[in-house]
Amino acid sequence: SLGDALIAIRIGVSHAEPLRRLAHDTYYETFASLNTPENMQAYLESAFNPARVAAELADPRSLFFWVEQGGETVGYIKLVDGLDDDDDTIPDVVRDRPSMLLERFYVVSRRQGKGVAKAMMQFCFEVARQLGKHVLWLGVWEANPRAMAFYRKWGFTAIGTHVFTMGDDAQTDYWMVRELEPL
Repeated sequence: SLGDALIAIRIGVSHAEPLRRLAHDTYYETFASLNTPENMQAYLESAFNPARVAAELADPRSLFFWVEQGGETVGYIKLVDGLDDDDDTIPDVVRDRPSMLLERFYVVSRRQGKGVAKAMMQFCFEVARQLGKHVLWLGVWEANPRAMAFYRKWGFTAIGTHVFTMGDDAQTDYWMVRELEPL
């Protein structure tokens, strides 16, 4: 439980279609106004097609959580326990210590600013600690100052960059890391 009647439910492949819709819609709400319609459409079709979502849910390194409050879906989380060995931009501190990637962290727009993200972040810290992780890390787009401010407030520090491709637009994401106090 996340407090304030928030519940995180671990989901699997049987939730592929509702997750695909939620992921698509929250991504669109967050980024459509900052990208061309063509790049947004290309990314949505690639990232949130049914086969890809099902494959991500089936990946044993990925932990997906559906977040509900009062029976209403208010967000979702994707944590990844593992590294992409081919990505040489991943910070050394992440490679050298037990780490967990916070790959997706979305709150539906109508519930933003109501404490949902706070409870979700505390939950992410708890899951990572329970799995013996010392570092939580994430990537955040340089053009998303609201998210960067939120992560800084939670003790994340920017320590590098990588390129995120949105359609034909190569965008810069910051890698941000946070040390976790052990249990």
